[in-house]
Amino acid sequence: MSPPRSRRPLLLACAIWTLLGIAEAIAQIDCPPIPGDWPWLLNDPPLKSMTPVARQQIKDQARVHVDGPSGPGEGAGYCLYMTNPAADGLILLLHGYQVGVEVGAYDPMAQFLTKGGHNVIYPYGPGVFKTGTYPRRAIDALSHALSLLKLQYKVEVRKLAVVGHSLGGMAALRVAAEWKGTPAITALIAIDPGPPLDSEAMQLLKDTECDAGPFPCRCGKDGKGCESWDVGEGLKPIACTTRLLFIQAQQTTDGCVCVPGQPCDCQLLWDRLPQIAKYAGSSGQTPQRNLLRVPHDVSHANLGQDFVIRSTHLGTTVIPTLNFPFKIDYCKAISGGKDDYGCYLTSMDYWGYWRPTLAAVTEAFTNKPVSTDYSPYCSSKDATGTCATARDMGNWQSDGKQATTLFNAADIPGLATNFPDYCPK
Repeated sequence: MSPPRSRRPLLLACAIWTLLGIAEAIAQIDCPPIPGDWPWLLNDPPLKSMTPVARQQIKDQARVHVDGPSGPGEGAGYCLYMTNPAADGLILLLHGYQVGVEVGAYDPMAQFLTKGGHNVIYPYGPGVFKTGTYPRRAIDALSHALSLLKLQYKVEVRKLAVVGHSLGGMAALRVAAEWKGTPAITALIAIDPGPPLDSEAMQLLKDTECDAGPFPCRCGKDGKGCESWDVGEGLKPIACTTRLLFIQAQQTTDGCVCVPGQPCDCQLLWDRLPQIAKYAGSSGQTPQRNLLRVPHDVSHANLGQDFVIRSTHLGTTVIPTLNFPFKIDYCKAISGGKDDYGCYLTSMDYWGYWRPTLAAVTEAFTNKPVSTDYSPYCSSKDATGTCATARDMGNWQSDGKQATTLFNAADIPGLATNFPDYCPK
């Protein structure tokens, strides 16, 4: 006998919540899986091949699964990527919203940053019921990793950066504001932070700020308040000397994450960090804050057909512009319909996201640009010195022509400029 029609939606909702609860309860037992190779049709990337292949990188590095400070279980553990020989710099890499076991979409970037000379800690994010606890869990994992590196691996971490994408970008801001340990955070990189600040999704984060069994508790009812997701006045503790970089996908500004017709989170958060200075040091020569936007691009010719290379909130999407009645997104086709970040790895990932992130961290750690002609913090229209190649996106593999260049803070209207020139002594 089937249930009454009026009760079916309720039963369906209960079933969905039960399945989500089961997914959330699954403990992470290993580091994120390594993504597969390109599909055969797209094995020749449209841009010059500079993007590392995850399966090759893993041979040169150590990835260690750690249960974390709370023992085995969802949200407690992390994956530790270590350089060889051991480096004294550590990057806290925070992924975007996920449910259940990690999908491995961020593994290539984590490996790339490690190959670039820095240890990386990748916390397994909390599931749907405890998403609001992300900043606190990230800080717990970071503290645990610092102790583990020192006691077990004899690595004294002296430099620290935090990088986050989407929900992880918003959590990265909170971690930077709340971190009281040593070393201090010297670089903050937020890639498409979200959800929108005044959205229902943002309110939901505040509603799930605390742990209370399998279901969230309402913010404020337990006396804790919503301080862990305060991205207004709560960002004031972030140090004036912090190097700041926002990276924004073109699709985000087209309405994917941003509300059409309204400023994106990157712009709003840019204005909410007025204490971070324009320049590192009093010389006024070394910029320390910038906003980069990665544009869409189209190849000139590749395998006899054109490709649309889209810079999306979830990474690079490659869509062949075939003369079919419909277009096929091969990324979705080979991943069961999921539009995973990292499904495709093209040079857009390297030039638009990985390269500036690695360079921003390295410059913050060493107090000097990675090269005389490149700094991701260059926020002017200048094309000399470290600004010379700051907007470069490489050349097309097929004809050697330059790809559409990055936009920076000088190109984006509406960014406030009333920041201190440099931090007061």
